[in-house]
Order: sequence, then C-alpha cells, then structure tokens
Amino acid sequence: MQRYILRRLLQTIPVLLLCSVVVFAVLRMVPGDPALVMLGLEATPEAVAQIHKEMGLDKPIVVQYGIWLGHVVRGDFGVSWSSKQPVAQLIKRRFEATLLLTLGATVVGVVIALPLGILSGVRPRSPFDALATSFSLLGVALPGFWLGLMLILGLSVQLGWLPPSGYVPLDESLGDGLKHLILPALTLGVGLAA
Repeated sequence: MQRYILRRLLQTIPVLLLCSVVVFAVLRMVPGDPALVMLGLEATPEAVAQIHKEMGLDKPIVVQYGIWLGHVVRGDFGVSWSSKQPVAQLIKRRFEATLLLTLGATVVGVVIALPLGILSGVRPRSPFDALATSFSLLGVALPGFWLGLMLILGLSVQLGWLPPSGYVPLDESLGDGLKHLILPALTLGVGLAA
C-alpha cells in the first residue's frame, strides 16, 4: 500500500509540471501587456521597458518559465501585481478560511449522505429510497451558485437566521464564525452529499 501511495504521489509531479507549462503558456498568449495594465495607456515606452525588465518579460518565454519555476520550487511565488504584496502572504491569509470551508462542506456532505445512503440501501425501492434518489439527482443537477443564492434568500433575507455573507475567524468569535460558515458549507455540502 505504501508503494502504491508513493507511486501515485510521484506521478503527480509530471502532471503538475505539465499543467504549469500549459497555464504559463496560455497566460503569456493572452492579448495585452501587463506593463500597460500596471502603468495605464498613457505610459511612456521607457517606463514600459523598465517594467518589462523588472518583471523579466524581456526574456524568451522558456527562460521566463525556468526563472518562475525556480522561484516556485524555493517557495517564492512572487509579488501580486494588483495588491503589491507577496503572493505567499496572500495565500496564507486566506488558507484558514478555505480549510475551514472545506472541512465544513465535508462534514455537511457526510452527515447528509451517510444516513441517506444507508437507509436507501436497507430499504430499496421504498418511498424513502425514491426520495433519497430524487435528492441526489436534484443535488447533482442544481448549480451551486443557484443553490447558494436560494439559501441566502431563504435563510438570510426572508427568515433572518444567518448572515448573508462575510467571514469571521473562529479565534475572534466562535459563534459568529460558525454562523458565517453554515450557508457556504451547506451550499457546497449538498453537492458533495449528492
């Protein structure tokens, strides 16, 4: 089993490498110049050339990719063009919320799916089985964004039970953090349960 897991982990390396090549190439083929986006349309050619040099855009694409890959391997993801902050810092800041939402959606999905699956298996072709099958089909067919909007309208706007948006870290306020987590976790969890 350990060999299988190790082999599968090693197989992810070429897949990630190929994905990074494709994404890097596609981003470089998108029309427009990042320097002009940063400086505006009235930028002087000298300022554009300076930005190209600072960002390494004056080098061939293969060299740009090699430099980028070298930085990524060392854990340096660069600086965001829009916020001017290190990308690793931006990822770290949002990692807690992403992990919390993933765990919340998984818990909701398991809490819904496990009993439905067991009861449907114990009582095949029963009215409960038909109801569970209908729920599964509906959960797969409904787009997550639509379900999320309907839950916001129902549970937040109409009933006022939950906040419609926002994020509160759990270490600031456990109660408020969980209230803000319920709607997005329920929205994602229904899809997982289905």
